[in-house]
Amino acid sequence: METVTVAFEIRESDLFQASAWMLFKKWYITAFYVVNGIALLYLLWALATRGFTIADMRGFVFPVIFLVIIPAALYWSSRSNVRSLQPGQRQHRYEFAADALHMNTGLSSAVVAWEAVYKVVETKWAFHLYLQKSLFHVVPKRGVSTEADLGRLRALLTTKLGSKARLRTGGG
Repeated sequence: METVTVAFEIRESDLFQASAWMLFKKWYITAFYVVNGIALLYLLWALATRGFTIADMRGFVFPVIFLVIIPAALYWSSRSNVRSLQPGQRQHRYEFAADALHMNTGLSSAVVAWEAVYKVVETKWAFHLYLQKSLFHVVPKRGVSTEADLGRLRALLTTKLGSKARLRTGGG
């Protein structure tokens, strides 16, 4: 089986998307956002039909927390994490080989046996490579050079990890 190389420079958007994905995969967080969205729509409808008073400001507290403050905090955290990296640490290279996974993250490198990989989850933008139950590496798809390499990577992950590889169907 052929080695597939994924090389990229880590970006703020990579970490932000991974953080948001991790947050929203919890059903209760998604439910809070849905409830807050509905509450905000109801509040706006009520204000439009009866007028606005200063006491109505308290109805905006939870929607603002969930719809503005939490996403902003995720963005600032991602931005801070990337900016704290030395330029060499931003360059990542993952080599998915038949024998093992070779990782080079600028100033460090590791060889990980396939048996040590907890799982891999593919999202629209990246592969999340779990080496522990709740700790994962973000491997953006933009680092894969061709669609053929992306297909080979999916095939390799399926072969090596079996049901531990949760990949998207139909590409993308």
